[in-house]
Amino acid sequence: MTVGLTAGQESACRNAIVPVELIPFVTVPEACKAMSTVLPLVVVVGDAMSDADRTQISDLAQACGAELFDVEEMPAGREFTLRLLEALARGEKRRFKLA
Repeated sequence: MTVGLTAGQESACRNAIVPVELIPFVTVPEACKAMSTVLPLVVVVGDAMSDADRTQISDLAQACGAELFDVEEMPAGREFTLRLLEALARGEKRRFKLA
């Protein structure tokens, strides 16, 4: 799940985790409303998100067992891909109690 990302940020995330599907949401309220239905492993948010929005989305992500992942303004490169894949793996372990 992505929340409030730019087109460039979303594209970088999509490319990093192919073939895993991303479900984009423009606003935090939309994402929060859908969280219990979507049950994401990772919730990707922009690092410029407000503290209030971050708290709201973080609380719901934690309740769903999802990993919260901050993405910088212009993500790129192998390091970004590895960080996102590691977040996905942590979310999966948490969800399926493998850790």
